[in-house]
Amino acid sequence: MGLSEASVTRFAYALGFTGFAELRERLQKELLQRNNRGFKDILDQSYRESPGAVPHLYDFLREDMELLERTMAKLSVEAFEQAVEAVLKAESITVAGSRRARGLAVILAMTLNNFLGNTRLAPLYSGELADEIQRLRPDGLLIAFAFARYVRESVLMVQLAARKDVPTIVITDSPLSPVARAASIVLPVETHHKTPRLSYVAALSVANALAFTVALRAWETAEKTAADSEVLFRETNTFWTLS
Repeated sequence: MGLSEASVTRFAYALGFTGFAELRERLQKELLQRNNRGFKDILDQSYRESPGAVPHLYDFLREDMELLERTMAKLSVEAFEQAVEAVLKAESITVAGSRRARGLAVILAMTLNNFLGNTRLAPLYSGELADEIQRLRPDGLLIAFAFARYVRESVLMVQLAARKDVPTIVITDSPLSPVARAASIVLPVETHHKTPRLSYVAALSVANALAFTVALRAWETAEKTAADSEVLFRETNTFWTLS
């Protein structure tokens, strides 16, 4: 905008703030609060803006494609490479996610464990957060998914893991989110369509890219672990087959 620091500070004073830092903090809180809406609010707004109209299947797919494009524009390749290295370095990996983020956490935990054999999904059942924190170690890694509205257990887990010097990767919808502030590595993704609808396709895509990049970088380990998994699948008759 071409404004000097002094001009911005004077503007903050004129609005009644003690300085630019307080103004910035207020704006960040307002932005987070605006996105921190419940599912009913989003559904109501979507219906009010187009009452009686149901988008075509291709409209949803095009909007998801746009989310991927917007994520590509904001996601740092350097941060992604740091995340890959953190996964490869970790002795053990815990993946966490609650409510809407739960399915993403399940997929990433299962995929990484099939490749590396050292990954578990944090249950985060009621009352077990303290136990999960105790299991985390500085030579391990926590990967957490969190999107507005941010679930309290997910935020606390990242914050307390950071306090224990446990490396943390978060896949989240804003670099201003409460989990991003405490994380070692932040992978921001877009989740809001221009119309008032949510989609986590970009988060799933980034998680998938992370898992398969790790597998290709640690090919011998991934190949052996995947082969061992296939043996167990056959022994336990895990998958349906033609009789």
